[in-house]
Amino acid sequence: MFESRDADSSVGETTTSRIGMTDTKTDATKSSAEALRYPCENHPGPDQVVEIMPGLLWVRLKLPFRLNHVNIYLLADGDGWAMVDSGFGNEETIAAWTALFEGPLAHVKISRLILT
Repeated sequence: MFESRDADSSVGETTTSRIGMTDTKTDATKSSAEALRYPCENHPGPDQVVEIMPGLLWVRLKLPFRLNHVNIYLLADGDGWAMVDSGFGNEETIAAWTALFEGPLAHVKISRLILT
């Protein structure tokens, strides 16, 4: 199991984070927005990694646009991890990745990058 700081935990506290998926069946009378269900209530902070399930990690980075963030997923890939998206190539993103690879992702080897 991947050790990470849970999106709900306080700064400096390290916990194992695994998100339980919820049932996506909804009542037919609900609007599309009301019918949306999320696997957790809070997103990971800039220095946090959340394990959605074994072999699936979630990172969220800021973007300097109206669309203000990108969700990045790491998928177990043999002896490494495939990363889906990487964020924007600015100083803030580089600093965020540096902190992640020096912290919770220190022992993670990226085997491939998939851009969407």
